Amino acid sequence: LLSARVGGQSAKPYQPDGIWNPTNSFYTYPDADSMPADEHHRRTLYTFVKRNALHPTLTVFDFTNRTESRARRRSSNTPLQALTLMNDPQYVEAYRALASKTLRAAEALDEQLGLLYRMATRATPSPSHIDVLREFYETERAAYAGNPSKTNNLLQVGVTDPDSSLDPISLAAMTQVAGLVMNSPDAYMVR
Repeated sequence: LLSARVGGQSAKPYQPDGIWNPTNSFYTYPDADSMPADEHHRRTLYTFVKRNALHPTLTVFDFTNRTESRARRRSSNTPLQALTLMNDPQYVEAYRALASKTLRAAEALDEQLGLLYRMATRATPSPSHIDVLREFYETERAAYAGNPSKTNNLLQVGVTDPDSSLDPISLAAMTQVAGLVMNSPDAYMVR
């Protein structure tokens, strides 16, 4: 989903309501649906920064205070970061896009799981990894098969539409697998 566009106006990605207090600011943060989809998927370099109301995701991931100089950027690993990676609309939407790509690229489940793992971690999964991912996929698939509203809620997260050519239950389950893999240290840390 990452937009390759260089330059232009600052991007205003997803942000929870109420972060910018209208009594303290002359700016209003646009509603997610009022902006083009690719504006939500630009590099963080282009994210609009307001000094007295930083974007929550940037704050969670140790974005520096804009009023201070730092010789070294702070680095942390907190539960809030994991919760953001699991639940923030920007990430859930990306997991769904990764799941869609995986489901379109291969027919067999084990091939799909192996491809997803390789794209996310840049490594080949062991047979035990595939077993764990298959079991998780089957559990999620059963949960979504019995709850159409839960499936629909997951697939409607974000501003990009889900691929209508894919089975919604398979897409929802594979989205959860993508989230599981992307939240593993092998995926988000380059060693």
